[in-house]
Amino acid sequence: MVKPAEFFDSHAVFRFDEFLLAHAASGASPKTTDALLSYYVATGRLTNLRRGLYARAGGTDPDPWVVGSRLSKDAVIAYDGALTFHGLWPLQHSISFLTRSRASRFVFDEMIYRPVRLPVALGKDWGGHILSLERAGQPLKVTSRERTLVDLLDRLDLFYGSRALWDCFRAARPDWSELISYARRLGNRLVVGRLAVFLQLLGANNRVLDGLDGFAPRSACYFDKREPTAGGEIFPRWNVIVSRRLIAHIESGAAIDPSTVHDEDE
Repeated sequence: MVKPAEFFDSHAVFRFDEFLLAHAASGASPKTTDALLSYYVATGRLTNLRRGLYARAGGTDPDPWVVGSRLSKDAVIAYDGALTFHGLWPLQHSISFLTRSRASRFVFDEMIYRPVRLPVALGKDWGGHILSLERAGQPLKVTSRERTLVDLLDRLDLFYGSRALWDCFRAARPDWSELISYARRLGNRLVVGRLAVFLQLLGANNRVLDGLDGFAPRSACYFDKREPTAGGEIFPRWNVIVSRRLIAHIESGAAIDPSTVHDEDE
């Protein structure tokens, strides 16, 4: 049986149901558990972050990725949250997480936590490429680096635009076969086209690119329709038109300074 003090020492952030499972071992009822948590909140031992979510009070602020991982029972840190978790971009002001549950946007300590519903095409196994890791002594789930990069090609709106994402692809040195297998699983032709363009520009040979033939758009599409279209370059093999702005950034070899990127660049 785990005593409350021991549980709090090992769980800087936790959900009510996590504590209930541990507390029930002593025969406690949900009502008793709720009353006990209310007592610890009232005495300053715990902070009630939102309904059903608690953090140990005092000391350092709770780890933001652990907070995100506790915002639903099935939360998987993903998109910008996973990119920053893997160290491919500095943490700024948002963390997204995948969920099949009903979860609402949450703001805590100037961090925005965004729930994203799992794409229907991914099925019961959530599309795979999910890692079970530990952060600040607590378990969490996070999408792999490769899946994260492809997911962001699907949801450019959850990051700082195509130029910043290119920088992440270049820095990540990802496993190309994993990128391709997951992109095909996702089943979005534009995502496949975007990935093919990036892999081609990264120097992938035809043997690698052949794995994407037949899965790209059937007619011409813009890589990012929010980008200026004048002077864009079409990649005919993939039917994807890339803005001159992105091409110029790639050709320059320079990287964007994350501190200069804002939401309006998305």
